[in-house]
Amino acid sequence: PAVDRVAIDCYLPLSDWRDGAGHLDAAAGWPSLYDRAYLATQVEGGEYYDWFYPDPAARADQLRQPIVDSAHGKDWVFRPKDLRSWWANPHYDRPGGVEAATPTPWLPQGKPLWLTEAGIPSVDKGTNQPNVFYDPKSSESALPHFSTGRRDDLIQRRGLEALLGYWRPDGGHNPVSPVYGGPMIADIAVWTWDARPYPAWPARDDVWSDGGAWPLGHWLTGKLAVADLGELVRGLAARVGFTALDVAALDGLATGYLRDRPLSPRAEIEALMTAFAFDAVARAGVIRCQPRGAAGPPLALDPERLATVPDRPDLERTRMPEGDLPAAYRLLHVDGLRDYRSAAVEARRLAGHADREWIEALPLVLDDGQAQALAERRLAEAWVGREQAQWSLPPSALALEPGDLVTLDATGTVFRVTRITDGGRRAIEAVAAAPELYGPLQAGLGRPVAPVRPMPGRALLVFLDLPLLGDGDDPAAPRVAASASPFQPLAVMDSDDGETFALDSLVDLRAVIGVTTAPLDAAPPELWDEGNRLHLRLLSGSLQSRSRAALLAGPVNALALRNGDEWELVQFADATLTAPFSYELRGLLRGRLGTEHAMAAPLPAGARAVLLDAAVIPLAARLAERNVPRLYRWGPAARDLADPSWDGTSFTARCVGARPLAPVHLAGRRNGAGDLTIRWIRRSRLGGLWSAGTDIPLGEETERYDIEILAGGLVCRTLSSTMPEIVYPAAAAVADFGLLPPAVTVRIYQLSATVGRGVPAQATL
Repeated sequence: PAVDRVAIDCYLPLSDWRDGAGHLDAAAGWPSLYDRAYLATQVEGGEYYDWFYPDPAARADQLRQPIVDSAHGKDWVFRPKDLRSWWANPHYDRPGGVEAATPTPWLPQGKPLWLTEAGIPSVDKGTNQPNVFYDPKSSESALPHFSTGRRDDLIQRRGLEALLGYWRPDGGHNPVSPVYGGPMIADIAVWTWDARPYPAWPARDDVWSDGGAWPLGHWLTGKLAVADLGELVRGLAARVGFTALDVAALDGLATGYLRDRPLSPRAEIEALMTAFAFDAVARAGVIRCQPRGAAGPPLALDPERLATVPDRPDLERTRMPEGDLPAAYRLLHVDGLRDYRSAAVEARRLAGHADREWIEALPLVLDDGQAQALAERRLAEAWVGREQAQWSLPPSALALEPGDLVTLDATGTVFRVTRITDGGRRAIEAVAAAPELYGPLQAGLGRPVAPVRPMPGRALLVFLDLPLLGDGDDPAAPRVAASASPFQPLAVMDSDDGETFALDSLVDLRAVIGVTTAPLDAAPPELWDEGNRLHLRLLSGSLQSRSRAALLAGPVNALALRNGDEWELVQFADATLTAPFSYELRGLLRGRLGTEHAMAAPLPAGARAVLLDAAVIPLAARLAERNVPRLYRWGPAARDLADPSWDGTSFTARCVGARPLAPVHLAGRRNGAGDLTIRWIRRSRLGGLWSAGTDIPLGEETERYDIEILAGGLVCRTLSSTMPEIVYPAAAAVADFGLLPPAVTVRIYQLSATVGRGVPAQATL
């Protein structure tokens, strides 16, 4: 009672086929390995039902031994295929070979059977031995008995059709139990339909390592969803209501074809006839599709019994000159393994003196193996078919039909009848043929090619309003840095109204962007910071150490660290990798290019950091857009603006590159009358290299300063100067403070004609 059903792995052979016609199953009259009726008889017949091979030598010689229970006459006990008898009879154990007097608790027909694994490898003669699996990496790798090792998706399909069709509940072979009221075989699970997505698997070796076993393996993935050739031809004819069509003899699988223009069903079928080598023959009111090479042995015609035609020879044979034949045949097709792109293969004849090239375009979906086999067959057909023959037969020779093979004389040349015109005599037209050229058009051992097509997510775009990094930079332009995984070139669009966006910039390189993972304390900007350590985690990329001389010579190893709306520029000498994408930076130069005012005390963990290199590019901003919010959108340049991979935000440029830097070295001296002379040294955001004892360039249209006097943190007086010093009179100080203060806090701005006040410098003098 605890058993609900009996589960069986069913990899039993469905054929005992060999190449050629000299084996027992061919001698029994079965036309081919792919014959559905032949395979169906093997489900409850043939090997492991009627007979077995005791050893490999017996298998090689087809010395079959009948399966017989000589002790008790219950042959089914030793028949692995005889599920019906096992299911329908009581079971008696045979300890020591002696049958027990009482049966086991098994109730005949009492439990349904499940075939929990049933499959056929897609390899030549896979039905001979379905249980083996070809895998060069495995010690248990094997090919089925007498297999050539070529791929054969058709035998996989035919074997499964036979097994599933035979045990179909309404097929007449699957009995119904009077005990539980259901069929004997309740369910069949086919091995194997892979859950991995095709064609990424088996193409992606970088993800899965077993893709190489797919071509010859049991997988249905990528093999089952192709059309049976006979059903495809039947369906095309049915489009125009034509049903008098016999396609039972067609063996083949068609992956697909391109209907690139209006075509009649006949034209589409003719393309399939060319590729799959079959003829359409009118016979007894039915169009019969007959594969070439499957017409049976040639019929030998007696040349003396041909009908005589006045003024013509009884047998007329013509032969095409070699110069008119192709030395090469090129086939244009659709490549089914490479994203359905156009492809071409070539077959070339190395012997002879022909130099022509034939080109044929077939809108069929083929893989490399199918296309090459078809090209070689078409080239061989051209040379074999160079000879044609015409003769006549008396009306009594009605048995001969188009598609039949005949021989006419002692040369043994085989001709295929192509046309018969009936009148007072039967006028026959034929072409030389080689039946061995034909067979099902099988797929090759190639696998699908699935190039990695990254599906972009939204990219991170960082806006940086920085001081000038070089003398040639646009002082009004902020910069952007981008990162995405996977990274694709980004288009940055901008708009002033959010309705119409125009291209601003293209970001071609992925920037090195990260965040701080620990607080960073402030430090003097004029000295090497040997006490602090800057800890970063990057999204991608890497950092490297550089000499301190290199840092002083140019803008290398420069990072922008975000503190609110301001960016401090920091250079580092030593970079140590502490974990994947994580670094500890030492030997810091802080507040570079006048950004000491952006130094936080401390800068918290989680602050944005960007490496300033070629990946950080300027936006196309103008001074007129300063302090005006603008809308930006960015995303993969190859995708539309409305694609979900695009993102957007608003950004207001402050044109920091046009802002004067803060003065330095503020100093004050009082004279005897109490007047305070305040001096400072200006800095320049342009050409700031001091050379040959001359002062640095001004960098502004005129030299002007605002000087604020602070009292209790509030501005009590503002002075102006056109030179880097000013006198704060004692009388003004008494008026501001009520007495002559011992110290004065001042704030000094250099002025720009375009953006006004620059960064302030503040000191208590």
